Amino acid sequence: MTRNRDALVEAPAIDTQRNATQVNRQKASGAYLFAAACFVWTGAYCGLWPGRSQALGLALLAIAIGVCGFGIWTSRRQTFCREDEPGWKPRRWLIVSAAGILACAVVWASVRGGYFWVFWTPALLFFLGLGVLRLQDRISRRKGMPGNSKSRSIETWKKLFWVAVAIHVLAAVAVLGMHSGDFIDVYLFQRDGAQAILHGINPYTITHENICTPEEVTRFYPPTVVWDGRLHWGYNYPPASLLFALPGYLLGDVRYSQIAAVLLSALLMVRLRPNRMTIGAACILLLSPLSFWVEMNSWIEPFVLLGLTAAVFAALRRSWWLPLALGVFLASKQFVVVGIPFVSFLQPPGWKQNLKLLAKTAAVAVCITAPLALWDLHSFIQGTVVLFLRAPARLDSLSLVAFMQVPPWVIYGLILSAIVFCLLAAARTPAMYAASFAFVLLIWMIVNKVAFINYYFLIAHSIWLAGAIVSGSVCAPAEESRSR
Repeated sequence: MTRNRDALVEAPAIDTQRNATQVNRQKASGAYLFAAACFVWTGAYCGLWPGRSQALGLALLAIAIGVCGFGIWTSRRQTFCREDEPGWKPRRWLIVSAAGILACAVVWASVRGGYFWVFWTPALLFFLGLGVLRLQDRISRRKGMPGNSKSRSIETWKKLFWVAVAIHVLAAVAVLGMHSGDFIDVYLFQRDGAQAILHGINPYTITHENICTPEEVTRFYPPTVVWDGRLHWGYNYPPASLLFALPGYLLGDVRYSQIAAVLLSALLMVRLRPNRMTIGAACILLLSPLSFWVEMNSWIEPFVLLGLTAAVFAALRRSWWLPLALGVFLASKQFVVVGIPFVSFLQPPGWKQNLKLLAKTAAVAVCITAPLALWDLHSFIQGTVVLFLRAPARLDSLSLVAFMQVPPWVIYGLILSAIVFCLLAAARTPAMYAASFAFVLLIWMIVNKVAFINYYFLIAHSIWLAGAIVSGSVCAPAEESRSR
């Protein structure tokens, strides 16, 4: 009886110690993830400088791999830092990320000149306003006046988020008005594909106008796909991305769909649980100059980010539409297959539940892909797989291909090793699903023959999404009490 009484007395102390360790672990993991995202963004900017500072960019991306991997490793282990260590607070890395992005953007825009001021002015105005609010709050506290309470602070951040939304819409529309999209083949693929499907034509059998010089054709495309001034390569992405682009095409410009995808991703980040971490990550997505750059170039990655954010959101809320969101995500672009091994992170453990989720997700992906794929299976495989494998290595990529030839077996070995590491080291939570997906994709892109800013845009914001969830103490599915 005495032993049982002692156990009852010691139980609360043990639970308190576990909770403190869990909070410590979450804070450290979130800090590492924010730091990794900051390194990814800074390294990605190096791909935009005149002269392409690829060596510096790759060095920063290599650091990002180590930091992100350590953040994943600490997600389920006791960390090396104490809870009271101010240097590792996630919000400080969030501020560092925002400041670093803004500084790189100002330098980049000043070097490039022209209309590029549009890319960094919104972020500058927003963060200056945020700094004024913070300064005002500190002054009021020093004078003995009551500062913002936690609830008032969150309400202020919510208002700032909607200001960021308005700024993003205005700036993005201005960028699209200043620059047409027909200078890049990705825009032509989406525009012509949407036009074809609305006229009852298979988008995987059409041709496109060749906008490249003969020298660029040799660098960009596989042999024998360009003749008579036409690019004989149909729509080269999975059907889900084409369905995303259709609303924008109907509104007059397919890039409106990219803008909508970024806005919806930011909104879902905030809806996960409104706090400074999630709202800060969403504001960085909305105001980062490279978000406007990705939208202007009509790249597919905003659609992929929306699918990932929706899947993580559904998993955290234990929503019935998790298979739908996950199926759309896995059918959005070819490289997203690296997210399949981590599906078990999105729900409570149990092999039966995992098999059921995989089956439903596969059914959704097949329903989206099969109609257009079976219309002409040969053209579909040629456009989405074969021609990509035959495409030449891009020496202007932000990858090791710019300096050396990487054998395929090395690439596959690194990808497999990264997947195994995440399966063994990561906590089984939706946040770590996003982090593991980004980690594997980052390693892949560093050795891939094609790697540009659009890929690192997706990787950075996937890591920010994971860091915001972990730092905001959003519960995992097994701990989430709400069901929607």
